[in-house]
Amino acid sequence: PRGTAAPRRTFFAMPEGDALPVVGGLIGANVGVWCAWQVVDERLMTEHFTLSNDDVLRRPHTILTHFFSHQSGWHLIGNCVTLFFFGPEVVGALGAARFLGVYGGAGLAAGASQLAANAYRDANRHAYFRQPSPRCLG
Repeated sequence: PRGTAAPRRTFFAMPEGDALPVVGGLIGANVGVWCAWQVVDERLMTEHFTLSNDDVLRRPHTILTHFFSHQSGWHLIGNCVTLFFFGPEVVGALGAARFLGVYGGAGLAAGASQLAANAYRDANRHAYFRQPSPRCLG
């Protein structure tokens, strides 16, 4: 059913109802991938958990897996704290399926923006400014 209001919870209470598996699962996935970055071969993680214009067609799963990679431990903590405190309220308002749609849509939009920015940067990397020849200057 369309989201039912989340029950009131205290500041540090665990998510309940539909929010528990959704929020807990997303936090678990984020933490799990971050831990994997600490112990698994970096080349393997880079191939499968980062988004690259050169590799996205060969490894289309990275469109989804890059959602769970973080630049640093602080980045991970910030995202997980935000998800823990705001996620249950949003799951309550939208329902679990719509929340996951918003989460996934945001990740896809971020990935598409990154790919576009990379393409723009790469297209302009070799651009150069033509200076007038000395003959034009008199």
